[in-house]
Parts: sequence; C-alpha cells; structure tokens
Amino acid sequence: VITGPNGSGKCIAGEQKIFLLGEEVEVKRFFEKIYEEKKNILLTTDEAEYLISLELPALPSLEERQHKLIFSKPLAIMKKKYNGTILEIIGENGSKIRVTPEHKVLSEQGWKNAKDLNLGIRMLSFGELKTDWEKICEIKTIKYIGDVYDIYLSRQHNYLIGEYGIVVHNSN
Repeated sequence: VITGPNGSGKCIAGEQKIFLLGEEVEVKRFFEKIYEEKKNILLTTDEAEYLISLELPALPSLEERQHKLIFSKPLAIMKKKYNGTILEIIGENGSKIRVTPEHKVLSEQGWKNAKDLNLGIRMLSFGELKTDWEKICEIKTIKYIGDVYDIYLSRQHNYLIGEYGIVVHNSN
C-alpha cells in the first residue's frame, strides 16, 4: 500500500497499468478515454488537471482492515506535468511499479517513503487476487519527464497497479 501527503507529487507514471473490471490499462490511456467521452468536467489549476466524471468504471481496491478486495468508483483522475525522478520497484513475484519518490509504501516494518526502501523489504501486493507480502528485489532510479497521474476513490482511497496488483493509496 502506498500513500503520501496532498501536494507532494505522489503519483504514478503515465505508462503504469491500473486494473479495471476484467482488464489492465495504462493510466494515461484511461484518462484520455474518459476525457474523449465528453461526459465529464475538466477542472484545471496551475499545477494539475482533474477529470471528474460520474461514469467512471469501478476499480478494485483494498479494504484494509480485512485485507480483501472491493470495487469502488473513482471520483476523479488527476494529471500533472512532472520533471524528476521515478522509482521503479520490482518485487520477487515479478511485480513492477513506477512511482514518484514521495510515495509511502506499507511494508512489514510500517510506512516508508519509496525513496527510503531497501532490497529485501516486503510490500503488500495482490498476486492472484489474494494479499501477499512481496519482497523487493530491485529498485531503479529513472529520470522522468512527462505526465504523472493519481486516481481518487472515495471509500478506500486506494487502487491496484502493476501486473501483481501492488496497492497504491491516494491521499485526498
């Protein structure tokens, strides 16, 4: 599970896949598809764009107390320009996520900033739709210039990314 404070740049890379009902899609393609449907409101600020739609599909998210999957409809998708470092975190089961360094990751030792993770630490994943503590086996630092995204869910405030469903948490 990954989280961070509002305004901290806590985002996922545009090519990062998210889980929808029955499929995976890149978050940037998800944003573009919803925008093209013209059944939405686009709120633009100096820092980001917020796409608000009543017709967003439900995403799987973690009910944290019982560690089970539920489905929640997002309230909005945020997109902003980013020029900085992305961390690619690779787990022993093959999961791979690309996030900004300010994300906090729920490890077996508690919450840690992504930039403070070490090899061997275990992070929560949803491999084969069951919770699992997956050991980090590689962390790459990548220079990234492009759009980054976050998705806002009202009930659980988290969603799944990567092939094995690492749980990421939005802070709003």
